[in-house]
Amino acid sequence: MAFIGWYFPPMVPLRFRRHGVLLLFLIILVPSSVLILFSSPDLSGEQALVEQLAELQLRLLHLEQLHRTRQEEVQMLATYIGQVLLTTAPPKLVTTTTTANPGTSRRLPSPSRHLSSPSPLRDAPAAPIPPPHAASLASVNFGFNSSTGHVFPAPPISPQLRALLINVTGHGLSASQAPLHLPSVYNFLPHLLDEPLGLRPAFTLSGGRTGVSVVLGVPTVKREVQSYLLATLKNLMEGMSKEEEDDALIVVFIGETDREYILQVARDIETQFPKQVTSGLLEVVAPAPSYYPSPSSLRETLGDTPERVAWRAKQSLDFAFLMSYCSPRGRLYVQLEDDVLARPGYVSVMKDFALGRMAARQPWFVIEFCQLGFIGKMFKGAELPWLIQFFLMFYNDKPVDWLLEHLIHTKICRLDKDPKFCKKARQLLWVHYKPSLFQHIGTHSSLKGKVQKLKDRHFGKVPLFFPHASQNPPATVDGGRMKAYRRYTLSRAYAGETFFWGLLPQPGDTLTFKFTPPVQLKRFLFRSGNAEHPSDRFYNTTVELLPLSSATATTSFFVPNPEDDGYITVGKFDAMGIAEGNVSRSFGPLQELRLKVHSESDNWAILSEILLEPDTES
Repeated sequence: MAFIGWYFPPMVPLRFRRHGVLLLFLIILVPSSVLILFSSPDLSGEQALVEQLAELQLRLLHLEQLHRTRQEEVQMLATYIGQVLLTTAPPKLVTTTTTANPGTSRRLPSPSRHLSSPSPLRDAPAAPIPPPHAASLASVNFGFNSSTGHVFPAPPISPQLRALLINVTGHGLSASQAPLHLPSVYNFLPHLLDEPLGLRPAFTLSGGRTGVSVVLGVPTVKREVQSYLLATLKNLMEGMSKEEEDDALIVVFIGETDREYILQVARDIETQFPKQVTSGLLEVVAPAPSYYPSPSSLRETLGDTPERVAWRAKQSLDFAFLMSYCSPRGRLYVQLEDDVLARPGYVSVMKDFALGRMAARQPWFVIEFCQLGFIGKMFKGAELPWLIQFFLMFYNDKPVDWLLEHLIHTKICRLDKDPKFCKKARQLLWVHYKPSLFQHIGTHSSLKGKVQKLKDRHFGKVPLFFPHASQNPPATVDGGRMKAYRRYTLSRAYAGETFFWGLLPQPGDTLTFKFTPPVQLKRFLFRSGNAEHPSDRFYNTTVELLPLSSATATTSFFVPNPEDDGYITVGKFDAMGIAEGNVSRSFGPLQELRLKVHSESDNWAILSEILLEPDTES
């Protein structure tokens, strides 16, 4: 009180004293609050450091996985070499006669075929006859190179090395002392013991990219109705930034054994995306036909028909092959399908979310970026062997998405707890991300006769057309003989209200745009198909112009119409269903523009974008 009295003498009324105290309190409080607010520690740098540590942790997991793989390879090689060097049984000898000394005979080891040998012994070239002085080597063990047919002496080994090799390989030890032989892929796919090339890809189109943050696996098979593969790949790559392209890998797995079909798909991919293939962003792989077991060896399970059992068993084996191929290539793996649509920037969103979970020390085994089937499921590359082994064990028993459910249940659930506990515990390892980053766009399943119109309701609406009514010049449109489906007419599409959807284009069908008044065009763009119906595109269809002046048609360097009706061909739809180009000023004002179909189509045709940009500078 003495402090307050120093500021306020006794003659000051009590009411003014109270107001003064309040004012003094505010004068002290406000600057202090501002000082505390603006001088608070900056946590952004600390958060960035935590995220970097999470990424380093992910890199370390990936490197440990690669190290274990190399250790396994070294162990297998050491075992093989040890068995060769420690063989104590005398080799089977054959007698050969040299041409230099016809009377001299020499005994050489007879080669034996190993399971990994690519060809039978009879296909190997004959062993070259050693020189005469080689007779002094008769007391030395010989080895045989089955690929070249060359015979070479095995080097002598010291007692210490012999003891070490015995310890590593177990050669010569009793059954109780020999190392255990753990189950391998041959226990679940025993037919591969007779097919040494079954685990090697039959075809690869690869730039050799490795060490990326995110690997996208896209399995595809031959579909009877329509393929969505090229549209899916185009959408996936258009949704990436340059930085994302440099730190990602898309692997297309062709799950077919028809070599001609595999080569055709690979050619289509290389033709449509040459830069992405050359840069290493996009690659293609196909398994050997001998990788798959015979359908007759499969058991009928779950009451399914033999056709469905074979279909879902093959899908599990396809996923196991694809994951095995992708596991050493990147730190995170995302399983997709060949009929999906992705949100722009999806790669960074997935990577940041996964690293955020690791930075917060929140465990996860699978992150779900789409709630349908196996679409958009992310795993750590180092943990893919868990899935691969599980798929190989039970490929004949249940569908692949059910197997993922069972694996999570096995890892986290307890038998002595109720289902509620299991459901809550499951959410720790199976993380859902919203909104979904991927949408299923296909209608026809790879299983014959199966139609599925599944949509992820958490993805949101997908734009089905792109209007340009404000940019397009006034025109009278005519769909000709091509009948429009319901309200999806050409006039409404040109007005920017919807897309045009025509029924089964036939040769000679035209879509005409008659300009009123004639206009000088700068460029045109027609996009066919949309997200829900990517295969409803225009095929073998040209873009043709009709100039106002007939003299232009005779002097233009563009291709005149074979029918000599005054139209000039200036473009055509490519394999992705897009026709675009610039219009030369030499044409002058145009009366009409038309799209002309030159061949029959098995699908309907959609125009989802119509852009006719006038030349305002003319």
